[in-house]
Amino acid sequence: MSLSAVHSNKGVLLTIAALLTLCVGCSDHEASSQRQSNTSQQQSTNLPTENPGSHIEVFDVPIEWMTKWNVGLNDDEFQLAQELALKGVEQETKLKAKFQKIISNPQAFSTDDINNGFDDLLKLTVNMNLLNWIKGADRKRQPITLNPTINVWGLFDDHIVNPGSVLDNGITSLAKRAAIRPGCDLAYMQMKEISPLFWYEYTLAKVEAERQTCNGLHYFLTTHNYLLPKDQQNIGWLDKNWQEQTERVKKLKEYVGNEKYSFLHKALVDGVDGGCEHGIQSLANVLNICPWRVNTDRSEFPKEMLDKDKSHFKYFPIELKNDASKVEAESAINIMAQKLVGGSVDSSFAALKDTRFYPMGYWVSSDQTKVVFKGVSRPKTIAYDNSRPRYIPFTLEQTILISATSKESRYLYVPSGYGQYDDGQIIGITDQDKDGNIEVWISATMGECDGDGEELRPGIDCAIPHHYMAEQFGNYLGGFVQGPSPQIPFENKHE
Repeated sequence: MSLSAVHSNKGVLLTIAALLTLCVGCSDHEASSQRQSNTSQQQSTNLPTENPGSHIEVFDVPIEWMTKWNVGLNDDEFQLAQELALKGVEQETKLKAKFQKIISNPQAFSTDDINNGFDDLLKLTVNMNLLNWIKGADRKRQPITLNPTINVWGLFDDHIVNPGSVLDNGITSLAKRAAIRPGCDLAYMQMKEISPLFWYEYTLAKVEAERQTCNGLHYFLTTHNYLLPKDQQNIGWLDKNWQEQTERVKKLKEYVGNEKYSFLHKALVDGVDGGCEHGIQSLANVLNICPWRVNTDRSEFPKEMLDKDKSHFKYFPIELKNDASKVEAESAINIMAQKLVGGSVDSSFAALKDTRFYPMGYWVSSDQTKVVFKGVSRPKTIAYDNSRPRYIPFTLEQTILISATSKESRYLYVPSGYGQYDDGQIIGITDQDKDGNIEVWISATMGECDGDGEELRPGIDCAIPHHYMAEQFGNYLGGFVQGPSPQIPFENKHE
């Protein structure tokens, strides 16, 4: 079997590395012109170069292995995997030596050569991780031996402090090139060794291109935790370096409280943790996240608030055949939305184009100005695909709410896992602060009644119900905030 067995094959997954573009957004002519420009600049300035534009020969993972997550590798394939791992260690050692030279004398390397080095490093990192994933799925064999001590990415931790530096520019450019590939496969592989700066730029590129973070923000904030002393863990890279990263902090602050980017707002509010109790000089305070964290989507409230609320929405079930098509489901709730509030939900279904939405019921406000449909979103095919890489999440269904008025409609993702063994149950919809953002009430049970003969009373001693209230912000549920946004800015609390 050839070491360079990556090629196009219909119906078979391609490796991520094979699809990484070296010149993002460039035509062949533009890429050639750029290389010629770089070469001319080197000749005119007589800069010493180390084979500008060169790549190392990074190994490829055979695409046939992408279908073997459950069946494992045969003897010959496993032997080849061991050889590839050793080859990868050799290539990683070469890249580490190259980047050590770049760090010590960046002026001696062209932009082209630095970018190619980063392309090689990302491809190597991806393929080494693919070997680990394939190895992890093959429980019959001993693990493939990899060498984590080389850690090329770790070279950059102490050298990326100022935007505009050679390494900063190289990693930023790499992240933007990597983000061009649609989807989140790269982030799903959980490559924690990659530089936090990469995940920062990758996240922002995904936010603008695809309106999703691909979990990149989580990796950005938590990368290299395992390298930190225990008393410093759970403090993200930016949280430690935000004073040197002024421009990046300013960019993130634009998304906090920005309903247009509610998915990133929620990721920041949930992800930038541990700063609100540490005084004004913390990343959470600088980003003004603390006012949004007074409550969370897991905050408990007394059920009496729901029972007494005058804005209480009334619930009605929907009877729709289980095999109803997406078009039939959309038509049914559109008819109801038009009849109930004079609106429609067409725009909401555009966001659910890759799934089928099955409506189960709806709440309508007492003044009949808003209707909220409850349903589940399911993939078009729910059969588990054995060839699907294990690092890619697989979800059978997710609870979705779709709210509609005469002017607009919105879809709203409901978090899972409220109960000990289930997701909990939505028991009510309100708008207590009358800001137009609905509050979703969820009841969930915690604690088992298996006391082996003890006198346990369900609901009192065990199987205790908990009542949570979360509030809509954009397309996500977050902590309840009085009014459309926090009324008292954090800075004013300390005056």
